[in-house]
Amino acid sequence: MPFTPREKLRMKRFESGLTQTFIAKKLGFTTSQQYYKIEAGRRDLTVGEALVLCDLFKTTCEELFFEEKYRVLSNSIT
Repeated sequence: MPFTPREKLRMKRFESGLTQTFIAKKLGFTTSQQYYKIEAGRRDLTVGEALVLCDLFKTTCEELFFEEKYRVLSNSIT
């Protein structure tokens, strides 16, 4: 079963060794709680925040947020 975008965010954060506090500061948040809410699914991301996260995790937005969509589309075409 594929991971949700918020699960991918958490996994990428662990893989990169970054803390919620560090990421929150990079996003311009005043507390790590604001980033925690994104990972917990209680707050949506802006496009700008998504781009910052992709840069921090050295990945593309497609891989981080839309991989499931592309996999389903490619499977239904064949």
